[in-house]
Amino acid sequence: MKKTYVETGFGQIHCRITAAESNQNKTILFLHPMPFSGLFYDTTTPYLNKNHTVISPDYPGYGGSDRIADISIEKWADCMAETLEALNIEHPAEIIGFHTGCLVGTELSLRHPKLVNKLLLIDAPYFDATDRADMLKNNSAPPEFTKDVTSLAGIWKMNVGSKLGKVTVNRAMENLAEHLRNGENANLGFAAAFRYDADRMKKITHPTLIIASKSNMYETSLAAAELISDSTLIERKDIEPPVFEVYAQQIADEILQYLS
Repeated sequence: MKKTYVETGFGQIHCRITAAESNQNKTILFLHPMPFSGLFYDTTTPYLNKNHTVISPDYPGYGGSDRIADISIEKWADCMAETLEALNIEHPAEIIGFHTGCLVGTELSLRHPKLVNKLLLIDAPYFDATDRADMLKNNSAPPEFTKDVTSLAGIWKMNVGSKLGKVTVNRAMENLAEHLRNGENANLGFAAAFRYDADRMKKITHPTLIIASKSNMYETSLAAAELISDSTLIERKDIEPPVFEVYAQQIADEILQYLS
């Protein structure tokens, strides 16, 4: 795996790229959830690069990419399109999203359809307008940091306290670091997600796989599958959070089976 930067209209975008072992001109583009970065998919990538080059960028405003003033799902989708073009990907890519990444993948497929072969949406956050408004109200405020380390308690619990025993210490700390590096901007991605009209999933025309794990996105994933005309739904109630740590290989197996 190599790390590189590409120039886009949204600034420099940091990418993690794992070359395919074979030369088949196949590409997977991973779209990360909030409030993390492309590093999130390091657990799954080693199972997927036999025949696919795997690209895991950081959205502008997150990870190692440049900051932008106004974050939105639409801008992220446009930026991911520019990233593929900057990397000289000349064939449609397989687009894989988890949580927020599902929304970016949706918009990428609608705004830049020629860049997309298939969509794979894992635990898709489809919420109606009322639920989105409530979540926007409750999740868009910047985190409050004080001189007292206890102000980090919520972030620590999310990334470490609730994960140890299920994931390695190093993995928990990596995700903690990616979360903390966003500072007061950590929740801007959540705000963008809850402002996004998820009903646009109805307009998806690409073949789409939806994987619903046993999580708080199970019901929303079923609802998303009903919206998308050319969708395949896989229900995996045997897979529980943290999905991409404990069940990386199982998720990769579902991905490869759908792409085969």
